[in-house]
Amino acid sequence: MKQSNKLLIFIVLVVFSSGFFSCASHKETLLLQETDDIVISSQKLPKLSFDDYCVQPGDFLMIHLFSFDEKSNAYFNSSNVSSNNYNVTEANIYLSSYMVNDSGYIQLPLLGDVYVKDKSTNQIQNDLNAIMSDFVMEPSVTVKLVGFNISILGEVRNPGRFMISKNRVNVLEAIAMAGDMGTYANRKEVKIVRSNKGVTELLVVDISRKDLIYSDNYYLRPNDIIYIEPLRSKRYTFEAFPYALVLTTITSTITTYLLILNYIKKQ
Repeated sequence: MKQSNKLLIFIVLVVFSSGFFSCASHKETLLLQETDDIVISSQKLPKLSFDDYCVQPGDFLMIHLFSFDEKSNAYFNSSNVSSNNYNVTEANIYLSSYMVNDSGYIQLPLLGDVYVKDKSTNQIQNDLNAIMSDFVMEPSVTVKLVGFNISILGEVRNPGRFMISKNRVNVLEAIAMAGDMGTYANRKEVKIVRSNKGVTELLVVDISRKDLIYSDNYYLRPNDIIYIEPLRSKRYTFEAFPYALVLTTITSTITTYLLILNYIKKQ
């Protein structure tokens, strides 16, 4: 019986060790935590619009013309859906807006090719107002960025490329679109790869901090790439450890061993 007791103790230690190393700490999985070095007060929220974003090839622009000439309005806006249309899909965004081509141009009725690359929507709006004044009396042009893309990679359940049909999205919403993070995702160092005016920068966001919502990087930009690294401890763990199978195997082994031992003693 001493040998069986030793075997039993050994197996219990193995099971306990497996459970210990296969668990991520509760604190590592929480978001928006308060820490000693931050104080939440009446801080100003970050800028919510993309007014300073510079348009890049592949972006989609929704353009509407308003003037006293109803015929001109109907002509220039015939290919656009109403801004009040809430049934926005990737398909109707593609069909009803103007895509910036690889050379940085959009093609407008009557006006032809208009260069918009590396310009903000406000700059494009001012340029079109100036151009349209040669064709229409007192024009008023509105330009909106629609249907931009973001990519999410790493420790999320559904990585991929996502089209955003509204004017802004924050990092938490983006992660939710990807099915949330896995248990072993590193929430303290979420990396955002951002390109603007030909310059690429790497940003690091700690989404476990409660003051995330006050960060300048809380809201994403078009074409951002989000990469979520695994925790270092993942290499020593099993995210879906087969506890039931292991315990069943151990129980069967112990039972068989004890039966054999008992049989030998009786002989």
